Amino acid sequence: MHLESLLPRVAHRQWTLSLPFSVRFNVVKKPKLLKRLEVRLVKAVWRWQRREARRHGATGALTGSGVCFSQWFGSALQLTPHLHLLAAEAMWQADGTVVPVAPPSDEAVARILARVLRAAKKDWADLEAAWPEDDSEQLQQQAIQERLGLVEAPAPRPRARRVAVLEGFSLHADTAVHGHDRQGLERLCRYGSRGPVAESDSVVSSVVDRARW
Repeated sequence: MHLESLLPRVAHRQWTLSLPFSVRFNVVKKPKLLKRLEVRLVKAVWRWQRREARRHGATGALTGSGVCFSQWFGSALQLTPHLHLLAAEAMWQADGTVVPVAPPSDEAVARILARVLRAAKKDWADLEAAWPEDDSEQLQQQAIQERLGLVEAPAPRPRARRVAVLEGFSLHADTAVHGHDRQGLERLCRYGSRGPVAESDSVVSSVVDRARW
């Protein structure tokens, strides 16, 4: 509710960046990798938005708006580090003028993902295979690969628009709300800021989502 009251009254789009199985346990062992990936994602989305705004006549410095959430579990409670960026579909000129940005095409989402991965290569260049050091980490590694046996796996969905997959990473950008849908925006805020699942308070405090952008 607090976030909804702070975010500007323009359309917002949710950008969800998921990681391949092969690097998820590395991120669990080194959470800073996910934070660096967050920075790359925000910069790539804003770079594309600035270009689109200037293509339609905007000039001068342009500022973006958004909030990014780090998530560590999926819909089946499996260990799944990923990112939710809730970005305004607009840029702001220095005098406060709002410049709306049109929704991205499938090709734009693919280009943004490619830029994120190019920028992130140096972060992952020296990454070595991560191995569990105790029984708890062994269970974490296993949880990355498997769903909890609580419900049946959902049926496959038809391919959605605005989805790009590259080198095992996927970027989904087909969920959005218009500028007057404040209830819809609050739902996206609640979805992104859902509390972490952890075995102790110390773990909760270390992975709690921070709104930085």
